[in-house]
Amino acid sequence: MIPCTTKTVAHWMNVYKENGTVDVKRGGGRKRKTLATIDNEMVNVVLQNPFTTPREVKADLNVSVSHRTVRRRLNEAGVVGRKARKEFSYSPEHLRKRISFGSGYLNWTLDQWKSVIFSDECHVEMGEHGPVWVQRPVGTANEAPYLTTKVPHPKRVSIWGCFSWFGVGPIYVFTQTLNSIDEKDSQEAPDPYFEDVVPFWRLVVSTR
Repeated sequence: MIPCTTKTVAHWMNVYKENGTVDVKRGGGRKRKTLATIDNEMVNVVLQNPFTTPREVKADLNVSVSHRTVRRRLNEAGVVGRKARKEFSYSPEHLRKRISFGSGYLNWTLDQWKSVIFSDECHVEMGEHGPVWVQRPVGTANEAPYLTTKVPHPKRVSIWGCFSWFGVGPIYVFTQTLNSIDEKDSQEAPDPYFEDVVPFWRLVVSTR
């Protein structure tokens, strides 16, 4: 049994009688709303300024299509929309020091690592912020024209925490920079930091 209705069978029999084939004709469906020249102009706009969004391309060219259509045209040309990666302004000296720092611990033993407190921090930035979108060809994420820069020391609230082989340390919320907190003699240095973190550090050191 054929899994379709008699109406469907009759339809395709008529198609075959009229065309001599049941293959679907190419070119059917709705016509494209943009000409090839407009498509090229869309691509040229984002190649000149990769941080232009499809909405801005639509406005700049004054085309009567949706921003989603602009997005599809850019995708067809291989210029896709992605979150821009941040470029950190490391100097050659910064890079040398980082590599040297990491290389110095390559041969550490487990007992040596037990004496280390690992810490990290995350930030909640205040005001306008968020991901920056860029239109770029595939495979160019780390190329300079498609990178965005990091704003140094924006206004933010930070959360700092630590752990070691022996357990989880305290969590501290602050608005200063870590450098100012590390200055024990500074009047800005918060008492909870020393009340919580220093005892945890002493616990780790005492196990050496």
